Amino acid sequence: MDKHYTALQTDFGDLVKEAYCLLTQRAQDYKPLHKLSRRSAAAASIFVLISACYLLAGLSLFKSTPIADIKALGDIVIFDVGDSAQLETLCWSFKLFLAYLLINLIFAFIRMKTNKLCSCKQSKKDEDDKNKGSEKTLSENIKCKIFSILYEQTYRIYFLIVSSGISALLFFEWQQLMPVFFAVGLIIFILSYSINRKFGYTRAWSRNRLYAEKIRIIDARYKSGIIFRDKAHEDLLKLLEQYEEQTHQDTVNDYISYGNSALNTLKGLRK
Repeated sequence: MDKHYTALQTDFGDLVKEAYCLLTQRAQDYKPLHKLSRRSAAAASIFVLISACYLLAGLSLFKSTPIADIKALGDIVIFDVGDSAQLETLCWSFKLFLAYLLINLIFAFIRMKTNKLCSCKQSKKDEDDKNKGSEKTLSENIKCKIFSILYEQTYRIYFLIVSSGISALLFFEWQQLMPVFFAVGLIIFILSYSINRKFGYTRAWSRNRLYAEKIRIIDARYKSGIIFRDKAHEDLLKLLEQYEEQTHQDTVNDYISYGNSALNTLKGLRK
């Protein structure tokens, strides 16, 4: 038998807690990656749409329409700083990002203070200590919670795209900026979507969250007397088996579909 093998809990109540905490923790692990890829794609798509509208306004088709007035915005520079436009854009981009991140971290730590310090994720050492009657100290709980909060906030890196775009609009001529917006925004959108699709961040987050809620429903049905303990235990084991099969199918399908999409794109370019 593999030395890493760990048997499932045989008691229904313990199995419910173990499975629910495991799936909830997995959902939390994938949540920042899911949010980062989706919000990066959303932010990039906004700049793509703005730049596309600006570029379309320059076509002769819209020359005699009010849409052509958008093209006149290309000569506008809100803050003309000359050759230092790139430096100013970079500085203000990070200033806006840090201000945004600081505000969100403050609110996150406020929530930490108001919520009970607890965590579903426990190592084997924690389990052994618990069996011996020992408990984690408050300082260890706080450190664990702080690390968790910092990790959960990593998805806010997407705001760098937003802050960079806003800063660039302030210091550059829009006529020079819009083609760059369109190209860079399109690249970020494609990369964000492709990475999410390849590694299945959104699918994994949603799957773990869904099965965790299904476990709660089975537990609620048992505690409310709708089903007996043996039936609830059987349903829970079937659900866990279904979860493992679904995880396997999602992983394989993500890999295959991503590869097929890439090959189809290459075939389309050849034509």
